[in-house]
Amino acid sequence: MEEIHLLMQKAKRFLASSQLLLSQPDVESACSRGYYAMFYATQALLLSKGLSPKTHKGVRTAFAQVYIQGGILPVSMSKDLSFAADMRSAGDYEINQIITLNEAQEVVKNTESFLQKVADYLNEGN
Repeated sequence: MEEIHLLMQKAKRFLASSQLLLSQPDVESACSRGYYAMFYATQALLLSKGLSPKTHKGVRTAFAQVYIQGGILPVSMSKDLSFAADMRSAGDYEINQIITLNEAQEVVKNTESFLQKVADYLNEGN
């Protein structure tokens, strides 16, 4: 499906942006782009099952219900997505919360792994 392919391409671009931003280092922006890379990849996964939640929370909830509780993908992916969402929220909206370089590196590393697992799953024809 073309939309799944487009979402994965966008996820890959956002991953590349997060890697570049981390090298600056712009930790808040790196976390934001990393989260959105995971978000678009998650949307692609859900679309492969005919699902298209309209909110961030809806996407994360549907992902957990279908792919994690269903035993299709590892629990660590849900934890990584939630951590990235928390870091994005802190970086985008909080003034007093500091995101460390280590936290941003973790988000980017998790994003790389997350996208690879999604691509592997989708490429297996699921």
